[in-house]
Amino acid sequence: MRNEIDKITHELFKWDSFNDSIYTDEVDDECRDKATKQIEEYGWNNVWESWYEYLINNCKNVRDVCNFASLFYTYDGPSYPINNPYEFLGYIYYYLELCSSKYEEEYNALTIMDGVTMDVLENSGRRKDLWLDTSYVPEKDQNIIDSVTEWKKKEEK
Repeated sequence: MRNEIDKITHELFKWDSFNDSIYTDEVDDECRDKATKQIEEYGWNNVWESWYEYLINNCKNVRDVCNFASLFYTYDGPSYPINNPYEFLGYIYYYLELCSSKYEEEYNALTIMDGVTMDVLENSGRRKDLWLDTSYVPEKDQNIIDSVTEWKKKEEK
């Protein structure tokens, strides 16, 4: 079962979401359907484990983590609870250098990560009403900062 889940995960996240000539509307529709079916068939927890491992093992630069975050959002990943939200977000923010605005123009990072962060934290039960909290800034969230610090130690060994 895990091999099949991982195979589908690779099919979903191999796309370059920043290239409209490759990631067309047709591809987008097909991938959204495939992600929904994957979750229905294998269960969110099994799918999340595969998606998270894909991120950690295959996304080692700003472009790749931004692409993953964009596709994760597109496939509705943030609407499900995850057991390691700060570890997940910390990994991405580590590559964004805790400054998603720096990559907004090129990768839409600020927009994507604000949405991903708030939805992930709310749907994982870590925070409530983040969309109403106009003072919340993910890059200043101490839990995210602590996770980034941990990832920095791991990744720079």
